[in-house]
Amino acid sequence: MKRISIASIVIAALTMMGCSSNDVEEQATGQLTPIRLTSNVSTRSANTQLQQTQLVTGVEAGVFVKNASGYITGGNNSKQTADGAGGFNGNDIYFPADGSAVSVYAYAPYNIAWDDQSTAAVDFTVAADQSTDAGYLASDLLCGAPDGTNSFTKETETVALRFAHKLTKVNVKFSVGEGVDLKGATVSLLNILPTTTLQVESGTLGAAKGTATAIKVATFADDATAFVGSAVVVPQTIAAGNFLQVKMADGRQYVAPLSADVTFESGKVYTYQVTIGQRGIAIVLSSIITDWDSSTEGLSGDAIELVTYEVGDYVLKDGSLLKNSKVNDSNKDNIIAVIFSTTVSETDAAAGYSGYAMGVKRIGASGGAKKQWYVNTSYGLGVGSIADAMADLDGLTKAQAIRANSIYTALSDNSKHVANLSDYLVEKTGANLSEWYTPSYGQLVKMLNNLGNAGITAETVTRGWSAYNPFYESANDANATNIANVFAAINAYTQKAGRGDIITVGNIDLGTLTENSGASGEKVFQFEVKSAGNWNLTAAQAKVGSSGVKEVCVIPVVAYKQ
Repeated sequence: MKRISIASIVIAALTMMGCSSNDVEEQATGQLTPIRLTSNVSTRSANTQLQQTQLVTGVEAGVFVKNASGYITGGNNSKQTADGAGGFNGNDIYFPADGSAVSVYAYAPYNIAWDDQSTAAVDFTVAADQSTDAGYLASDLLCGAPDGTNSFTKETETVALRFAHKLTKVNVKFSVGEGVDLKGATVSLLNILPTTTLQVESGTLGAAKGTATAIKVATFADDATAFVGSAVVVPQTIAAGNFLQVKMADGRQYVAPLSADVTFESGKVYTYQVTIGQRGIAIVLSSIITDWDSSTEGLSGDAIELVTYEVGDYVLKDGSLLKNSKVNDSNKDNIIAVIFSTTVSETDAAAGYSGYAMGVKRIGASGGAKKQWYVNTSYGLGVGSIADAMADLDGLTKAQAIRANSIYTALSDNSKHVANLSDYLVEKTGANLSEWYTPSYGQLVKMLNNLGNAGITAETVTRGWSAYNPFYESANDANATNIANVFAAINAYTQKAGRGDIITVGNIDLGTLTENSGASGEKVFQFEVKSAGNWNLTAAQAKVGSSGVKEVCVIPVVAYKQ
């Protein structure tokens, strides 16, 4: 039988580059005729030219060869490696001995998990780091099929496959002004869905999916003289907003926005020219690249230097953030919360949140109506140690779980304090903000520590978990932080926002949603302040009913996305 000779070319929709194929080698191996794979390969001199019209040397392709009965011997995802000299290295594939016709399909880069999957929609994810050739090539999804009828017999001398780029290419080219140094800088695309599916035989590409992430385009060397980069992304629509990030070697960060939603299409190249000067960064349309089907979309307007928001900065009604130093009479009325943590739980990070802020007004003011806030039946959200309680930052998840629990839904409306936070008097409209919710214990401790310098640690609090409640009493600690100073520091933030004191020394309890599964009875962690100014960390019964009601104050929390 005869070996199948396959000539491969990487093509684009507008430019189809031919390739020279070696003469068919007739090698008698019994009655078998082998399939010989060939290709032309070009390499790049700059990042934007990589795998432009041919498979790059070392790239591994998967080849499927089928007849009417299915995959022929050796034709089920056969790994073939481009050799850089017009051919492939890999196991030979032979035409069937019965003379039946075969069809040939191919893709790159090779994935062993795609065995038997030529008709299935299989997942493909681009690399998060494409600043190296390896990362870029691992992301450039190619699909190959013959022109015309895909049916060949041993009389066929060469099966010419045309490989098409299935994803989208983004080129970024930089110009720098006087006094600007891009050496050592890192460039990334923001808010990219990284995964799609491919059906090899049909070439059908699925919708973009996965968690939006950053794709690193380039990291410029310390001695770089040319500043260009390329990345391959899954076709998708990117919403107007921050799109390109540049992190300078000196720590400064710049972000360039999309001026409007852009739809990145399969097989097209989008090229942008970025200019960075002393006054900032701007990104505009550039020339068309002709290897893929090229297109341009609007990135316009000046980009802004990325401001890092920290503890003590503010959240506005529309979800935007405001530096503490920028507060003035014209914007303070729009302040709704103070950032107390830029560390978030894994759950919240996966949802895109980057920090937590406390409301500038608490629920249950001193001398006013206090709110019922929990029930005497566990919701199964407990932790087993004070250290675990202090590490618990999942107040939002707990609030959502409680509201969905049948125990909670059976309560009367005036007892549903967790839900009542949705009616918190401070208005907010930002789509990047979560609902208002009661904090977890760890979030409450971060408020006290990060805004009030309370100095609460698990090591100083833990005093015999099973035997003690309260777990910590400041009256017994000669080194305890003066709670009046803690509250004064916290109140300074709400006062700057044009509000009064959010918390005062007196008989006050601050509630959380973290259960104490290590205690007898159903208890939740809270923070208590006594009239003399001493304070405790404890876990208390929290009952809702006609009697035995535990009433506390709550400082509402909102999570934000930056």
